[in-house]
Amino acid sequence: MLPTPDTSHVSFDTIYEPSEDSYLFLDTFRRSTDVNRNACIATRKTAMTAIQAEQQPSPRSVHIASLTADLCAPLRPGSVDVLLFNPPYVPTEDLPRLPSAAENDPAVSEAMSRSAKFDNDSYFLSLTYAGGADGMETTDRLLDAIPGVLSVRGVAYVLLCKQNRPEQVMDRIRGWGGWQVETAGSSGMQAGWEKLVIWATIVLLPLIFNPYFLSLLSYF
Repeated sequence: MLPTPDTSHVSFDTIYEPSEDSYLFLDTFRRSTDVNRNACIATRKTAMTAIQAEQQPSPRSVHIASLTADLCAPLRPGSVDVLLFNPPYVPTEDLPRLPSAAENDPAVSEAMSRSAKFDNDSYFLSLTYAGGADGMETTDRLLDAIPGVLSVRGVAYVLLCKQNRPEQVMDRIRGWGGWQVETAGSSGMQAGWEKLVIWATIVLLPLIFNPYFLSLLSYF
């Protein structure tokens, strides 16, 4: 397993603080997109801190990028080998709107009054957890994009909680045709009221020798 990244340099005023759900992705996380520019900057700084702390760096080149974007929008169709999605999965009455380019400009944030900055910080934090109806509004959009963005050997890991009704999500995926949904196992970890369980969805498409693979990591 990869060591826990050093995040001492990160301010969590506008960024979701890593927890059990985040650490599930350590071994495979490589490239990310986020609508929160602060999260993208923190990702880059965390990666650079880890590289600099490595006493014996690998001779292989390492490419790490973070993109300010809406889900898979900047990714080419069929270009993703491993997709990891830790969504805003908490059920809420409303889904926060996407930030504008101006709101993602650090100069704008620096010029704000204290009260305006507090409201702005609270808004960016809401992007990390508020999932709308059943906590699934953002995840539903990602699931719709998965078949188009994965490569032939593509693998996707999607995090869900009990309120997301994972059984219904799996039934929905089965309805796509050629999909088998299986429980991959339980981590046995407890995160407050949530027990971590991994759901695996194997995609078997006609005429495709190498099947797609989609995992649903669920909190119970």
